Amino acid sequence: IIEPDKLEHFVFGGAAALPGYYLGWEMSKGKRSTAIWTGLAFGTGVNVVKELTDGNKNNAFSTNDVVFGVAGAIVTTFVTDLIFQSEGSKKRREDRRLEKEKKHLDELYDNEEVITLNQ
Repeated sequence: IIEPDKLEHFVFGGAAALPGYYLGWEMSKGKRSTAIWTGLAFGTGVNVVKELTDGNKNNAFSTNDVVFGVAGAIVTTFVTDLIFQSEGSKKRREDRRLEKEKKHLDELYDNEEVITLNQ
């Protein structure tokens, strides 16, 4: 059975990784690697701080607690990344479709102009 403190670290790591990923995504204008590293850094950082405060209470630093926190950060970061990539793919497909439609309309407009000028 997993100790409650280990689960707390897992949850804290995951909870911190989510806004970290989003912040990295926004600051880098959608650069995936930056979002992943920022999510992992936030999750890990929160866990180290939590463990330092836990360690002050019982005079011991638990590497295992931090490992659980990092695991939570990894899981949340990569699940978030899958969701963002899926949404990004939909948006890219829609952008390509709109671009083709715009190009087609521009060509029709250009041809209409030519026809109008020739009359």
